[in-house]
Amino acid sequence: MKIILIFTIFFGILSCDSAENIIILKVNKAVYTGSQADPLAKACSNWELSLKDVKTIFMLSKEVQREELHHRFYHLPCEIKGEALLNDKPISFTLNGASYIKINADKFFYKACDTEKCKPLFLMSPESNS
Repeated sequence: MKIILIFTIFFGILSCDSAENIIILKVNKAVYTGSQADPLAKACSNWELSLKDVKTIFMLSKEVQREELHHRFYHLPCEIKGEALLNDKPISFTLNGASYIKINADKFFYKACDTEKCKPLFLMSPESNS
């Protein structure tokens, strides 16, 4: 019985990191830091996400290590910053137009979204697994 209780508590703690416990408080406008001659500049200025969109991104995203982020995801000079509560703790986040989020909580970590449902929410999709 103790083992079942320990597993229940352990998996309950793991699930606390899920996006179900995220409340999006603020989403800023997209900021483009590249060349204004780049066609991406206009796409970035038109990239807008609602609080609901950002929550959807958090819910669909999975945590990734820097190595996977570097190898599978592009980095665009277009980002949206915001603030949220994750498990009742304030965090800041930066959404990159290339389908990932940098989250600043007690430490930095990354989440990325490579599902079809995320494609319309970002400017660029990641490299495929194949």
